[in-house]
Amino acid sequence: PTAFDEAIAEASPDITATRNHNDDNLLGRTTNGSLSLSKTDAGLWYRIAESSSSVWQDTATMVAEKLLAGSSFTFSPTSVRWDEVDGLEIRTLLGVRLYELGPVTRPAYESTVAAIRSGETGARACYQAWKEKRSAETEQQLAAAMQPFREQLAAWKNRRLLNSLRR
Repeated sequence: PTAFDEAIAEASPDITATRNHNDDNLLGRTTNGSLSLSKTDAGLWYRIAESSSSVWQDTATMVAEKLLAGSSFTFSPTSVRWDEVDGLEIRTLLGVRLYELGPVTRPAYESTVAAIRSGETGARACYQAWKEKRSAETEQQLAAAMQPFREQLAAWKNRRLLNSLRR
C-alpha cells in the first residue's frame, strides 16, 4: 500500500489538475472524468484527457518541449508514522488527501516526471524518462558522496609528489 491508495479510491472527492498549481490553468478534474489517477511501482500516475482549451494546448506544448518536466501535488496527510533513525526524526506518510496535481516548472520532488504520451509506446517512453531521471539523480548523489574521498586522494597524491621532489 502507498499513501495515495485512499486518494485514488475516493478521488478525495474532487481532485483537479492544474499547471504550476494555478487554478486559472485548469487542465482536468476527477468529477468530470477528464483526470484519472492510478498507482504503479513508480508511484502515483495521472492522465489528463486531451482538451481543445488553450490552457491544455499550451501546457501540452510546454511538456513536449520539456519546459515543464516535473509534476507536483497538493495534499494533506491523513495518517503519519514517525520514526527515529540515527538521531533524525523521519516522517512517513501512510495516507494523504489529495487536492490537486499537475505539471510544474520546479517540482518539489526531482524524481517526478511530466510527459506527453499516447498508447503503449508513450507509456514505455514515459516510464523510460522516469527511469533515466532516477538514474541521473542516483549518479549525482553518488558523485556528491564520493567527493570527500576524491579530495583526500588528491591531497595524498600531492603529498607523494612533494615527497618525491624533495628526494
